[in-house]
Amino acid sequence: MDDLESEFNLKVVLVSFKQCLNEKEEVLLEYYLAGWRGLVRFLNSLGTIFSFISKDVVTKLQIMDQLRSGPQQEHYSSLQAMVAYEVGNQLVDLERRSRHPDSGCRTVLRLHRALRWLQLFLEGVRTSPEDARTSVLCTDSWRLAGHLPPLDHPPGCHCGLLCAAHTQGLLGVHECWVLRTGCGDAK
Repeated sequence: MDDLESEFNLKVVLVSFKQCLNEKEEVLLEYYLAGWRGLVRFLNSLGTIFSFISKDVVTKLQIMDQLRSGPQQEHYSSLQAMVAYEVGNQLVDLERRSRHPDSGCRTVLRLHRALRWLQLFLEGVRTSPEDARTSVLCTDSWRLAGHLPPLDHPPGCHCGLLCAAHTQGLLGVHECWVLRTGCGDAK
């Protein structure tokens, strides 16, 4: 896996996501996952408060890397090939969640849901007033993204850390301004 500690580069992320769609309109997993590696760098640049999201994404990237380098790697070049292989070989259980928790289909679905959350969150940061709280934006984005578990998970789940940090005052009053400044979008 790439060095996820290197600097975030938006151009690399954009190029990766643009390259993931080929002329046959197949989603090439190599480039989709490369785009995600760039987004992990972005999440890491936001500080430790976003590390729970980053670590979850890294875990999903590792699952996909194992599948893409495993004995059935030829079936993991594109999203379409992966779905055909996993569904055709009953590696995806459409009735129960626990039978194949690390299937490529479930893993990419989770990554795509996280991408939707990140899109909504960043849009919220861009359009919010300077005194907006990132914890509120995070929760609102989570809710709007749909298909995501609620933020009030059982003990041991870290999805609510951002909200907890907000209530404990860890992010500060001008947290959205800090994010905008870090992204080069401060007014």
